[in-house]
Amino acid sequence: MKLIHLSHERAAAIFVLVGVLAAAGVFLALRLPSSIFPSVTFPRIKVIADVGNEPAARMMPTATRPLEEALLRVPGIQRVLSTTSRGSSEISAEFFWGTDMQVALQRAQAEVQRIRPDLPPQTRVDIEWMNTAIFPILGYALVSDTRSEADLWDLAQYTLKPELIRIPGVAQVQIQGGRKREFQVRLNPGTIAARRLSAADIVSAVRKNNLISSAGLIESNHELYLSLVNGRTDTTAALSGITVPVAGGGVPARLSDLGTVSAEDAVSYIRTTANGHAAVLVNIIRQPDASTLAIARGMDDLFQRKPDLIPKDIHWQTFYDQAEYVRHSVNGVRDAIVIGVLLAGLVLFVFLRNWRVTLVAV
Repeated sequence: MKLIHLSHERAAAIFVLVGVLAAAGVFLALRLPSSIFPSVTFPRIKVIADVGNEPAARMMPTATRPLEEALLRVPGIQRVLSTTSRGSSEISAEFFWGTDMQVALQRAQAEVQRIRPDLPPQTRVDIEWMNTAIFPILGYALVSDTRSEADLWDLAQYTLKPELIRIPGVAQVQIQGGRKREFQVRLNPGTIAARRLSAADIVSAVRKNNLISSAGLIESNHELYLSLVNGRTDTTAALSGITVPVAGGGVPARLSDLGTVSAEDAVSYIRTTANGHAAVLVNIIRQPDASTLAIARGMDDLFQRKPDLIPKDIHWQTFYDQAEYVRHSVNGVRDAIVIGVLLAGLVLFVFLRNWRVTLVAV
């Protein structure tokens, strides 16, 4: 009874308190991260090792088993499952529920890094903590009738990706499809045999002549300048002019004398298309606590601020948009709340005939 009397005496203060709490709820609700999947994490770490075209029988002893043994040293591990194929090892490390997965991920990375010298030199290892945030939330396709696949890949990799990764909440930008440009040297077997050279000698000469090295500091006018020696080969002419030492002190041979040098598209076994045209796909992956809607708004703002980011003869098409599903879901919840409030208020007023009680309920 005291509480009821106190409520009557402090009615204005209670209304103000309720109003403040409601306003705070609306304020926080509008800033909550929105995504199509809840923030769910699993006690599982995925390790993928890529060793090019190494045979599966060779992959097992040189990559799969060392990685399995390294993961088994991580505290909290329950079991390790692996799949080995040509040039690839995929390992799933399952932990007990309740394990601190942030610490487990760091320990797994440390153990894998410790055995890196024992793995094949060209091994590439990716370690991911499995959660719903590893799946793309936005997918776009670059299509053009006038540009090559290599041009589309260059645009996605060197122009779009640095801009997209700056959007708050974006964790990764994946580029799929397209072609990479590369220099190809087709050696003449007879010529290199006559000069007593091997392919390894030529590869070593190209590597030594394709680098940037620091030549130290130069002092001038009481200032220090960093000097660099630029030996990069970015044209076929520069690559053709590289000299290869010949055994026995003979006259060094130029690379163009040992074969043909050309700029070609790298061999690719993955083909991506959009609407029947060759395309380059750009996938956006969010951070675990980021909002899908905020990232989608950031994408729109980026292209509004920089409309010339994509040339006119290249089409930017959306093929997957989780933000659209989230918007529909949020709008559906909003409509359900509004309809429920209106119906509840209508029922109370019809039966009680009291505007004040109806207003309090609403």
